[in-house]
Amino acid sequence: MDRFYKFIARFPKATILIVLIATVGIAVPVRSLRLETDVETMMPQHHPVFIYNKKVEEIFGTKKMIIVGIIHEGPHGVFNPQTLKLVEQLSLRIEGLDGIIGEDIVSLQTLDNIVGSEGGLEVVRLMETAPETQEAADEIRRATLDNEMFINNVVSPDGAATSIFGKIETGYDKVEMYDRIKRMVLEDFELGDNQVIIAGRPVIEGTIGRYAAEDMRKTLPLVTLVSLIVLWLTLRTARGVLLPITVVISSVLWTLGIMALLNIPLYAVTTVLPVLLMAIGLAYGIHIINRYYEEAAARSHTGRTELVISTMHQMWAPVTMASLTTAAGFLSLATSDMMPIKYLGIFTAIGVVSALVFSLTFIPAWLVLLPVRYPGLKQASADAEINPLRRDRLSRALVGSGQWIAEHPKTIVTITVVVIIFGVAGLFRVYVDGSLLSNFQPDSEVLIADTILNQKFGGTNTLNIIIEGQEQDDMKSPDILRAIENLQRELERTDEVGATLSLADYIKRMNRVMNENQKEYLCIPNSRELVAQYLLLYSLSGDPDDFDDVVDYDYRLANMRIRINSDHSPVLKKVIENVNASAARLFAGLSPKVHLAGHVMTSYTFNNLIIRGQTLSILTAIAMVFLITSLMFRSPTAGLFCIIPVAIATLLNFSLMGATGIPLGVTTALLSGMGIGIGVDYAIHFVARYRWLSQTTSDCKERIQATLGTAGRAILFNALVITAGFLVLMISNFPPSRWLSALVSLNMVACFLGALTVLPACMVLFRPTFADRIGGRPPTPFRTKASII
Repeated sequence: MDRFYKFIARFPKATILIVLIATVGIAVPVRSLRLETDVETMMPQHHPVFIYNKKVEEIFGTKKMIIVGIIHEGPHGVFNPQTLKLVEQLSLRIEGLDGIIGEDIVSLQTLDNIVGSEGGLEVVRLMETAPETQEAADEIRRATLDNEMFINNVVSPDGAATSIFGKIETGYDKVEMYDRIKRMVLEDFELGDNQVIIAGRPVIEGTIGRYAAEDMRKTLPLVTLVSLIVLWLTLRTARGVLLPITVVISSVLWTLGIMALLNIPLYAVTTVLPVLLMAIGLAYGIHIINRYYEEAAARSHTGRTELVISTMHQMWAPVTMASLTTAAGFLSLATSDMMPIKYLGIFTAIGVVSALVFSLTFIPAWLVLLPVRYPGLKQASADAEINPLRRDRLSRALVGSGQWIAEHPKTIVTITVVVIIFGVAGLFRVYVDGSLLSNFQPDSEVLIADTILNQKFGGTNTLNIIIEGQEQDDMKSPDILRAIENLQRELERTDEVGATLSLADYIKRMNRVMNENQKEYLCIPNSRELVAQYLLLYSLSGDPDDFDDVVDYDYRLANMRIRINSDHSPVLKKVIENVNASAARLFAGLSPKVHLAGHVMTSYTFNNLIIRGQTLSILTAIAMVFLITSLMFRSPTAGLFCIIPVAIATLLNFSLMGATGIPLGVTTALLSGMGIGIGVDYAIHFVARYRWLSQTTSDCKERIQATLGTAGRAILFNALVITAGFLVLMISNFPPSRWLSALVSLNMVACFLGALTVLPACMVLFRPTFADRIGGRPPTPFRTKASII
């Protein structure tokens, strides 16, 4: 590499110009980056659940719905002339909005009611127009609450709330639709005593996208400011601030530019990418400039070119190794099947490597051009046998701690073992929760609206149970219809399911009205022919398309829709397990097969992907880090030693999550690969410096003190910058991002402490042979003890 740096030293201006021009060019497409909020797109397109959901959507039109809830707590509930007028007007206005599938609006104003007539049965509009009198409103109330299909689906059991459901066209901006309806309600209607709330999956997804964009606008300037402050406090020169910050800004632009060129969108999770790169990428510049200061202080009469070549000769290997292990940690996230996590891993790795390339070219090129400086360090003579940094307070403290650790290694290891034992205990409490609503504050308007609708109705989370027959008209079989009905009743008896709807409900309603509306006839008739006759009668009076969302044209497939009152993963897991167990029992001996679909099934699948991805991520990250460090230090033992601090830190992080109830979700699933990849840098720099010093002394205790006094200083600066950078995410709109911020920051602290305490203690106790082999020697003209110690 000396030839490479001699080339840079010879052409520093050309090097700088090439880097800047290339960065400007790659940054141009960044403006075309788009933000993707549709949860369905986060699944791999080839996943069976995704494919089946698409099929079900095409057959039954099961699109995500925006829900407008209207609540009136008066004696008549929503069944008063003023509220019903509001329902009518809102339904018509929402039906006419661009982006809403008008013919699929469901509300009291659009519902058809099955009633008895002299000719048999008749399908009539529940509310032709809003009533003028309370008596007419009471009649609508009686008709509504008399039909079991409406209760908990469109109206609450107590009549105090009703909902308007609208399907949004695919690709339409969810945030814009939410804002338009919200603005329309506030500006165009006199609400009086009525409360109007807006919820539903599109509202949740759209608001998450809005919050993610706001987070980027807030966190990126703040992390830049924090980085500038920390760089100034640690390196204390303009070059020490401007060179590393330019490197990380360039790496961010390169990463986002490549994403834009490949048409890869930003997801809510991947909006943290610039903050990650800003925090991580500074480390390489810090190590290079800190070592440059030490070299300059040790050999003050050496020229700039020689100092830069000497510095880079020592630093390129550990910096490259640290970068590659960090990239490997993030690339381990690419094993995830969830697209946001996969893309975050891949493109953060690209950004890390970009920061490495710029650190190894842009920074030394500038150092060749700038005058020599070594702020805060006292000049040492060329034959000085002491470290020039030992004369400042920080270095004396680090050297002193190194002396204590070298004298008490067993104490350090014993404390570590005790901590690990306690950590394992908390590990078993970790649970998975991919709830979208966990992204909102308790006082969030979106969360409050969803909570109210879950309380008033059957729930805002939909699971589609698809009953697949083998033959045409199988869904007209009384036995199959009773199995569907029994499954509904079993599920409705659970606390988590609030409402169900299926073809069986229509048949039962028709059977009742055909028998003088007597409630004992609210059941499935025994005759297949009678079922077919009811359906024929319905088609003569009503619209056969009314069944489109519960049965297909051939009556071979049926869709049972169930509403669940929570989107938390343990709840969804329980419901799905209940569905599978009950369906297996109730449909035993019958021909149909039962499948699950809908956004609840998507969320449940997410949880399984998170668990699988987390396991693969940890194993892949550890394996890749071990392989890289073993190859670069030419010793598998060295690889194991480097893994010790990050393995302990990862265990403690998950233990903390279990102890505090922080769930493993889409955002916190980033923790393992991220923590291992970044945290191992500290161990690498410690081991690299410790090995380098073997050419000066064979006494491991002396080497530990010298290592902590030199590399320990840069490792501390590195940890401070990364921790401060991640703490910026504490201002995020998302609670999971704040959890990630706290957990990664604690992980960095744990890795830092492990690298400067546990690792030295292990060196003293086990005296590994790899620690006495040097990876290379500095250029002959500059090799003095002062430059080594």
